[in-house]
Amino acid sequence: MPTRGLGNNSGPWRYLAGGSLAVAITTVFMMRRHPASLLVSTGDAAALGKLWNSATEFMLSVPPESEHVVLVPREQAKGKTVKKIPQYFASHVVFALTAFDPPGQSRSLEVNTRENGRLFQKLSELRSEGRVTAIWPAFGVHVVEKWREDGFCVAFSRSDAAAGRSAIMAIATAFGQGAVYEYTAATSSLDREWELLRHTVPAVSGPEVAGTEKMVRVETGPPIEGTALDRPWAGPEGWH
Repeated sequence: MPTRGLGNNSGPWRYLAGGSLAVAITTVFMMRRHPASLLVSTGDAAALGKLWNSATEFMLSVPPESEHVVLVPREQAKGKTVKKIPQYFASHVVFALTAFDPPGQSRSLEVNTRENGRLFQKLSELRSEGRVTAIWPAFGVHVVEKWREDGFCVAFSRSDAAAGRSAIMAIATAFGQGAVYEYTAATSSLDREWELLRHTVPAVSGPEVAGTEKMVRVETGPPIEGTALDRPWAGPEGWH
C-alpha cells in the first residue's frame, strides 16, 4: 500500500523534527510500544511501561485548523519553547493507536503499512456510525532506541469517552497491540491551556504498563532528520 507523503522530506514536515532549519511548525509525537526485540529479550512489562510513559509523540493535522503538534512529558520540556495546547482537546478525548509490530513481532515497513490500512478501515467504520468526530495521522519515535511507529489519533466528544474507549480497546486488542494512549484535558482550567494528561491504557499487555503523564506541547521534536527514522508517514492514501 502506498505511503502518504507526510514524512520529513515532504513539504513543511521537514520543519517539525528539530533539524537545523530556522522555522519550526509544531507537532505531536506518539509512541505506543517499545520494540518487539525488547519484549522478547527481557519480558519486563514494568520496564516496558516506563518506556511507553516517557515517550514523545507527533500528531499531524490536529483539527480544526490542521495543526501539527509535538507533545513531550513535562520533565523533558526543559529548555524548549512551550506552546498552548490546541483548544480542541478541551472538548474531546483522543486515543492514539497503531497497527505496527505487535509485541514479539518484527515486520517489514510494507507489511506494517498494509496493516495500518486495515486499521484505518476499522476506524472508518466507527466514524460512519457517528461515534468518531475526527481521525488524523500520527507517529511515535524513540530516538535512543532508533525506532518509529506510525498510526492514527481518534477523537470522541467527552460525552462519548466511555463508549469510545471501549471501541478503541476492542480494535487495539484485535490488532494485537500492547497498549494505546488516551489524551484528556488537564483538570484545572489554567493547566488545560498548557498541558494534557496522557494515560497509557493496556490492551494485550498487563496492568504493569499502565501510567499517566503530564504532557506539554513543544515547538520542535527530537532531531531525526537524515536518520533511518526520517521517512514518509506509513499509512493509506485518503486517510482523511
